[in-house]
Order: sequence, then structure tokens, then C-alpha cells
Amino acid sequence: MGAVGRDTLDADDNVIERRVVHYHYPTREEAVDTVESVAMRFAEARYKPRAVAVMLELAGRLQQDRLKAPVLFAAFTLEEPPAYLMGHQGSRIFVRNCQNNGDRVLGAIILEMVGYTAPELWPRFSFIGASHGIGLETARAALRAGHSVRALARSAASIPIQDSNLDKVSGNALDPHTIRNVLRDIGVVIQTLGVDFSPRLVFEGTRLFSESTRILVDAMKTAGVKRLITVTGLGAGDSRGHGGLLYDAIVFPLLLKRVYDDKDVQEWIVRSSGLDWTIVRPGLLKDSPATGSYRVLTASRDWRFGAISRADVADFLVRQVDDRTLIGTTPLLTS
Repeated sequence: MGAVGRDTLDADDNVIERRVVHYHYPTREEAVDTVESVAMRFAEARYKPRAVAVMLELAGRLQQDRLKAPVLFAAFTLEEPPAYLMGHQGSRIFVRNCQNNGDRVLGAIILEMVGYTAPELWPRFSFIGASHGIGLETARAALRAGHSVRALARSAASIPIQDSNLDKVSGNALDPHTIRNVLRDIGVVIQTLGVDFSPRLVFEGTRLFSESTRILVDAMKTAGVKRLITVTGLGAGDSRGHGGLLYDAIVFPLLLKRVYDDKDVQEWIVRSSGLDWTIVRPGLLKDSPATGSYRVLTASRDWRFGAISRADVADFLVRQVDDRTLIGTTPLLTS
């Protein structure tokens, strides 16, 4: 993100009042660090100078008027969210940061339409299982970061979030038609399915995880959606046996084994999918505030039992949308 403009004036109460004008222009793939380097690239495409010309013309006309508050002109090298799912770019994030710094923003004019962006470059989040637990916390974290979210749950209407960037979809994760609809105009899928603990579940197990994942993977391939982030848990796949004596010898075989047998199949489906996948295995989940301080263990020799808040798991999941370094890995999360 680049910004051009003049310094604003401090009001008597030390609160800065601003009017903000934003424009967006595309550049080459490499990062742009300075306004000077941006200026050198204006001639690289026919449509790039249009936004610049509009802003310069507006600045020239405003110089002729006596303004009650300064105007800040900001230039952005990247598109407006939800493009690229970046929680730290674009006009909305810029204005929010101004307000967080104590500025009083009187208004913002976004000159997005003088540039160009293609709808196919506007991926959104899709959550499979977002009505409670990790899914609900992740939806909240994604919205706070400025992302656009589509949340699928059997009782989506009861999701306790009201936000214009949240699209609630009621449906069943085992219904292929529902899944296909949820994936429309989606770039990233986060799967956070869970089951309610019961004696029947302990003794009979479930096939929810494997069957829903097979349906999801098939639909993602058909829709051309590549990025999949799936949450399983400690004891799934090759993490079995890393929970310590009490967990491995008593808790897991007596209470969790039949459920995790199905999660083993779920992980195999994801690993074999050919998608850009990350399998996230949190430890013992807690309902406590996010700390921002947790461990991401990628080497099996480091895997061990531990607790982590659902809010911290959510923080990690949202970060994985922008960070591709853990694609094809199975990190264990613990505090």
C-alpha cells in the first residue's frame, strides 16, 4: 500500500479531522515500496494513468477552495477486499487505521471504478461448520480482519453475528447441491466440522467427517477452488500416539477412537485431493480469549498434548489464507 498527500493539521483537542480520497491502480507482481517506484511504473499499462489523472485533477480543484478540514490522498497498489482476502489492505482498512490512530475521518471517496478488477479474482471465505466452536470464532476473526465470509451451518440463522460481510447459509454439509452453491465465487474453504458428544457417538462413531469431506473435495475440484484448510485434532492421522500416557492410554481409546477413526479417513481424503491443503490439529480446546501466543508444531518429534483456546485456533486459521508456507503440512497447535 502506498500513500501520497500532505500532512494534516491538529485540531485544538489534538484530534485530526480528515477527508480521505482513495484510488487503486494495478502494478507488476513484485511489491511496490515507495511512491517514486510507483511513478516509474505508471506507463506499463494503458489504464493505469486513469486513476492517477482523476486524483490529480481533484487535488488541483480542491486547492482553489478554502477547506474546513485537510484532505488526505491515498494510493493503493492492490485491489479492494475481498480481492486476495488480505485483511490489511484496501480503503476500508486504511480508514479504520486512521480512526484507530485518533483521526476523525469525516468521509471517504473511493475511486475504485476508475481502475479494473476481474470478478474471478475476488475470492471469499467459505466456512463449513460455522455456528459454534472454532467455526464461529473463525468467522468473527475473519470479519474483524475485513474479510468477506460465507458461513454454512445447519442452523445458520442462529449464528450470533450481524455483519454486512457475512452471508449465512443454512444447509447440510452432506448435501452435494448445498456445497456446490456455497462454493460459488469462493477462493478459500475452511472446514471446521464438529459433532456433539454423546454416549452413542462414543460407542458407534460417525462418518460425518469422511463423507462430508469427500463431497466437499469433489465439489471444490469441479468449481476450481484450490485452497482448503481443514481442522481435525490431536490423535488424527500420524499424530496418534503423541498425546502422552493419560491421553493415549485412557482418554483416546475409551472416548475418542471411533470418532477419530473417521477423522483418519477425512485426512486421507484431504491429503489425496490434489488441492492446496493444510490440515490443522489443535490440542485440547478451551473457551477463553485469544492470547496471540501459541505454538505451531510442524515436526512430529515436537507433537505433544496441550491446550489452546478456540479463539487462538481461529487466529491461526485466518492467517493461513494469506500465508501459503504451511500448504501440504499438518501443524499441531498448542499454547
